[in-house]
Amino acid sequence: MGCQSLDDIYELYLLGVLSAEESAEVSAHVRRGCPYCLDRLRESAQVVSLVALNTLPAPPSARHKAALLERVKRPKGAH
Repeated sequence: MGCQSLDDIYELYLLGVLSAEESAEVSAHVRRGCPYCLDRLRESAQVVSLVALNTLPAPPSARHKAALLERVKRPKGAH
């Protein structure tokens, strides 16, 4: 996976919405210490933080709440 191909997915990676395979690829690339990607990841973390700080909380629907609670109960790594 090349650095420029990651530019559009750093925020998605930080939000945890990538597939397990995509997330693993990004993690592996970032762990190699690529300066370009580390800078972009830092910038993306700032964007995600600012969006979170400027967004009003909304209660999840009953369906989403149930799915989230089920996900939290699962052992780590189980799908």
